[in-house]
Amino acid sequence: MTEQSISSKNVLINGNSKLNYNNETLDASTKPINEMTSKDYYFDSYAHFGIHEEMLKDEVRTVTYRNAIYHNRHLFKGKVVMDVGSGTGILSMFAAKAGARKVFAVSLF
Repeated sequence: MTEQSISSKNVLINGNSKLNYNNETLDASTKPINEMTSKDYYFDSYAHFGIHEEMLKDEVRTVTYRNAIYHNRHLFKGKVVMDVGSGTGILSMFAAKAGARKVFAVSLF
């Protein structure tokens, strides 16, 4: 696994729960529960594949996002789209299928 730092942003690398807070490495999953903040819980939850699987299997949620994008193809056609916090990239794929000229899927915190 590699670690990266993008200025002062927190970055999730390859599904690992290590977060980088201003070049200070923190593994939220190894902190004692009484020392974890809501920020630790939030970011740590996205480090596990299960949450992404759960969101993808949520048909109502996924179809609603897809329909919102597909029913507004005129807003995407020929445009450049940046999906910040893309996770699995499902919304990026919908944007590409809706006719976006380029799509950048970025996962950073």
